[in-house]
Amino acid sequence: MIFGFHDFFFWVFTGSDGYLDASGVLGYAAGLGAKNTGWFLFGSAALIVLAASAWKHWRDDADLWLWVVSGLIAVAAGLRFFPHYYLQVIPPLALLAARGLVTHAFFTRRAGIVLVAVLALVPVAYYLPAAFEQRTDRNLRLALAAAAYAREHTKPGDRILVWGQAPEVYWASDRRPATRFPTTGFVTGASGGRPADRVGAQYATPGAMKQFLADLKQNPPTLIFDMSPADQRNAGFYPPATVPAFSRFLTQGNWRRVATVDGIDVLRSK
Repeated sequence: MIFGFHDFFFWVFTGSDGYLDASGVLGYAAGLGAKNTGWFLFGSAALIVLAASAWKHWRDDADLWLWVVSGLIAVAAGLRFFPHYYLQVIPPLALLAARGLVTHAFFTRRAGIVLVAVLALVPVAYYLPAAFEQRTDRNLRLALAAAAYAREHTKPGDRILVWGQAPEVYWASDRRPATRFPTTGFVTGASGGRPADRVGAQYATPGAMKQFLADLKQNPPTLIFDMSPADQRNAGFYPPATVPAFSRFLTQGNWRRVATVDGIDVLRSK
């Protein structure tokens, strides 16, 4: 009712066709899926064994098994296989595991208890040490460095553009974005779970570049932060030269690099 049926339907459904398209990268997606599924099985082995032991009660727990199946379908949707997608399978597995633990005679024996304990403790022992390491995510450090530069070299009313996948630069710098898009993945097609050759205008959200350029004209940024040289998550995925429309914008506006902050190119129009 607020945005109109067309925009609502586009942004909720049809605007994601490029994101969901995995043609040409099925092998890459399958490898990623196998790797992340393997890690999930390793970390959840105790739950899976206990849940499997409850299968004979499947009629009583049909809703939970349907929950597991729907969660697995959701994990595979889009063939991205991000690790956090697997979290939605944990709750039904935990409930099914509880059924297996209290109803299966195998787990009342010492051998069964030892098996489950080993399956639970090995992943904990593997992952736990990292929880005590003092580490700063490099991409967060880059974003904070860019934000600090923006605060120092712009005024509160100025707008900035982050060319990359780091929307946290906006809130950390307290500077408003020059466009409506929190990341430039909408216009570059760059996204997680895809190789570098899967980036380009042909994979961008339809119509996004037109809106992107219109926003830049209406709200010209004071600075542009090109994250592409420094972004390890998507290294070299989206340099401006690979997006002709944006490259022309930079050329016509005489945008030049004025600084490099932790590998990030800072551009200003001269």
